[in-house]
Amino acid sequence: MNQAVTLLLMHLPGVSATAKYFLVRALYLGHEVAGGMSLDELSSQFGLTKRAVIRVRDELMQPVKKYGDGYLLEKKCPSGSGHGGRGRPRKYFQFNPDFLEDLCPDGTKQGVAHAEICQFLMQSHVQFCKARLRDMTGRAVADGPKDRPSALNLYVLALLWALADEMGAIWERGVGEIAQMAGMTRDQANNHLSKLTRMGYIDSRLSGVSGSSLFGRSPGAIFLNPAHSALSGVWGDVEWYWDTYPTQDSILWAVEDASREANVIGSREKKIQAKGPPAEWVMRNLYLDKRAFEGGLLFYDAWRELTESGRILGVYSVFQDAAWPVRRYAKAVLCRYARQILERQVQAICQSREVLDPEVLDDIQRLIATKCDREEKRTKGVALWFYSRAYVLAQEIFRQRALALIPAEKDAGSLSFLEKTKQARAALAESGEAWSFFPNRMSAFTKILIRMKRLPVAN
Repeated sequence: MNQAVTLLLMHLPGVSATAKYFLVRALYLGHEVAGGMSLDELSSQFGLTKRAVIRVRDELMQPVKKYGDGYLLEKKCPSGSGHGGRGRPRKYFQFNPDFLEDLCPDGTKQGVAHAEICQFLMQSHVQFCKARLRDMTGRAVADGPKDRPSALNLYVLALLWALADEMGAIWERGVGEIAQMAGMTRDQANNHLSKLTRMGYIDSRLSGVSGSSLFGRSPGAIFLNPAHSALSGVWGDVEWYWDTYPTQDSILWAVEDASREANVIGSREKKIQAKGPPAEWVMRNLYLDKRAFEGGLLFYDAWRELTESGRILGVYSVFQDAAWPVRRYAKAVLCRYARQILERQVQAICQSREVLDPEVLDDIQRLIATKCDREEKRTKGVALWFYSRAYVLAQEIFRQRALALIPAEKDAGSLSFLEKTKQARAALAESGEAWSFFPNRMSAFTKILIRMKRLPVAN
């Protein structure tokens, strides 16, 4: 299956999406088996019409400059292999050995967290296409052909899972890049993504930003839905479910507050400049407002090191005039790195300690592309702003989930806060939970995707 995963992520210039799907599925089925199938069998197994199978097979047999021959080679069975041992020998195809050799590099599955889902989707898609679609609760929904995933829909879904991280999120991959990998146009890829979203296989999509002073040009994100009922047989002893956590008065609202405060500071600064030389106390108040904006919720020493000698970094300036897509993207970035902090610093969060992780801070700094990125301290200040808020969000989510796992007891109300916390942390460690979370469209709640061990069924 390593070859199939490699091929799924490979861009084949000049190969259509249907042809690449044919190659990938043939590898998952076993190319020796697929190569010997009749036209009717290929049509049934690949979910394509006979005409489409012939067209794809001819396309893949066209010579490729790198290999001399095509991706597929046509062969003839031995004499007497026709119907009833008579007639013309049957033809079959096999993969070009040079092409297969290119699909076997060392570390093929490195970075692919969900190879088993790709295999599941590509080996059993016929059952998907015939099965009646069900919603998140398992109830049957509309049963027309347009309401069932096609073979190419599931091919695109398999590609998305090959690109996703452990929690089903795809970051920094634009639709154009995904379309190029799949062998289709951008519009075709968008159509597939829209249908997969409507059917619940994609939970949500986050649009990218272009030309913002905070992120520069950044592709969006796609959040897959591992809790979909159609994928329930893949996970073994792991189960997934969604929860929500209110954030109206929480740390995610800091992005809205930062944008509003930055606009106020910028407006006041313009008015002061327009009136001529200002009084000393006016400039002093403006200076204090800028310093207050740059004050970190945590990691005071790191902030003090950046702002030595009372220097203003100008962090507020990158939040000025931030449009709604930019603010939403900023909230998703907070959630993304809060999850990383939880994974890497869970012991510190359990013990309510503040730990500045330099690797996560560097990742945030690389993501941020401000217009003044030549000023290293300003860029690091913006990264520290995000890190400090992400750390607080990680603490909030941890506290929320830990307290939810305290065993229900009659005398639970009599427990002290420390005893409750101790019980919660023990229950959390035993559950083996992992989380991914991000804001919904209106940002009133943070959606939490929870992965946990499946509880044993009592006899």
